[in-house]
Amino acid sequence: MLRSGRVAFIAIFLTGFLIIQFALIQGTRQTLAAYREPFLGWSTHSMLTETRLEAVSDGDLTTFWSDSGRLDPGTGDSSKPAQPAAVHYEGLYIMLSPGMTHRPGRIPEPDPIVGIELFTGDTAGVGRPSRIRLSYFEQQLYHINHDYKFPDPPVFVSSIDVPLRDTADGQRVALSLPTIAPSKGFPDQVKQRWMRIEVLSLYGTGINKNENRAALREVRFIRERSRP
Repeated sequence: MLRSGRVAFIAIFLTGFLIIQFALIQGTRQTLAAYREPFLGWSTHSMLTETRLEAVSDGDLTTFWSDSGRLDPGTGDSSKPAQPAAVHYEGLYIMLSPGMTHRPGRIPEPDPIVGIELFTGDTAGVGRPSRIRLSYFEQQLYHINHDYKFPDPPVFVSSIDVPLRDTADGQRVALSLPTIAPSKGFPDQVKQRWMRIEVLSLYGTGINKNENRAALREVRFIRERSRP
């Protein structure tokens, strides 16, 4: 009788454990399905200006982010763009993240980014950038509970100037980012990536009332291979 009671107790315990694990897995799946790329900053710091940051990563081409600000003419040489010394930038821009350099796992696997696709302008075709600068940053991460350290500030790595067409179609830009080092386990070699899209010039600037107003409908990062 005593033995059967132990068996019943173990069976109940294992059943409860499996139910809890299933609930946790389902919760994780829902969290990942609802995931949106995080934002670090944008050019408007005034609460008086309405911005829709989430519009550029919601998968909906009918929504858009729009903002007004100072245009940075850059160097005029796309092969030698200005090299920003810090995260702070005063031009017209939006800064968002394609995620970490590695996919989550017991042994994190490299997750290379090979390009970016941009859909510019709002639903009326206004505010299309004619030239942008893509500035890439990396942020060192730590295991807060073990290292007792918060992530380092993003550090500038590289940038390229890119001309864009005056079109509503998506425009792809190839990126040559640093090779991702293998990881032995988080946080070894794992970094958060940030891409700042800086607007250098616009189509129609000085012609209409929307002078210096840029708009982006969607920003999509292209990976070397799809996530599992």
